[in-house]
Amino acid sequence: MKSSGLTDKFGNPIESEQPKKSEEVAEDLKLPEASLINHIVSLLTAARTYLGIKSHPEQPEPQKHKGLAKYHIDTLEVLKEKCAGNLNPEEEQFFEQSIYELKSLFIRTFSQSEKNNDEKK
Repeated sequence: MKSSGLTDKFGNPIESEQPKKSEEVAEDLKLPEASLINHIVSLLTAARTYLGIKSHPEQPEPQKHKGLAKYHIDTLEVLKEKCAGNLNPEEEQFFEQSIYELKSLFIRTFSQSEKNNDEKK
């Protein structure tokens, strides 16, 4: 720690902690390597959260949100389109599987919800 130049009421120097640099913050968080696969996983996780599959850490129960689920699926499709021709086979396959899984879950989740709403009427 470094002395801030200030003293307490007894004349003792007050030590201050220097703000952490962004590299130190990243180290503390143990962030994964920045890669396309990890970015896809983050979008996949968000979409699954809005499909009610994985609960949000701050929500006790899974919450479904059709618009946000669709947004994340669409974002994955746009990203795949923009990366076309620049993907390695692993990335290509992971994109395909992720988008297929999310679209299937979306249809099952929201067609069932709409069916249940129609039955209530």
